[in-house]
Amino acid sequence: MQILLVAATFTELMPLIGRMHAQGEAGQRLKSGQINNHFVDVLMTGVGTVATTYQLTRQLSAKKYDLVFNLGICGSFDRTLSLGDVVHITSDCFADLGAEDGENFLSVFDLNLIGTNENPFTRKLLLNENFPASPVLNGLPRLNGITVNTVSGNDATITTLQKRYQAQTESMEGAAFFYTCMLEKIPCAQIRAISNYVERRNRDAWQMGLAIKNLNEHALLLLENIRP
Repeated sequence: MQILLVAATFTELMPLIGRMHAQGEAGQRLKSGQINNHFVDVLMTGVGTVATTYQLTRQLSAKKYDLVFNLGICGSFDRTLSLGDVVHITSDCFADLGAEDGENFLSVFDLNLIGTNENPFTRKLLLNENFPASPVLNGLPRLNGITVNTVSGNDATITTLQKRYQAQTESMEGAAFFYTCMLEKIPCAQIRAISNYVERRNRDAWQMGLAIKNLNEHALLLLENIRP
């Protein structure tokens, strides 16, 4: 199978890249190799929705893939989840795309700029129902995520986002990944490991190393067991 792995940075996937039977680099942002007879490309998009949308669209236009996976770290609103937990995000949205009207936030759907169920949205959300069958995915908690351009670190902002979206995780790329893959009709999945809780910025409390370790272990297991 031809599989594309998408990450904001190579750092998040270095352990997996080290396990690939390398076939060289196809560019500054792309590494190619083989895992369990699958031909695997690893695309480093850069951080944020704009970079992710551009680089992913560019790569999907250049090569046809059977499956695409977004692998990365994330923050968690849910304190019942442990740092280092690996989760399967099946719902995402552009949480800060819209307009402010005093104390109120108006989404692009509220502004009638996008229809509630306009492709690829379903009830204002990017719902991924086209992920591959996999025992590894089946074993992961399925959660709702939000995607933001500014990582939340203000108590009022965090409370507002929790009330508005009832999401468990926050990232800077997930919705852009879903948006692109859904429009291109490519089976995909978003898998993340929790590196920190969404709170006032406190890098000392983050568990980046643990999150990256667990993420890569699950990603490798996924690639070793997935079938066409």
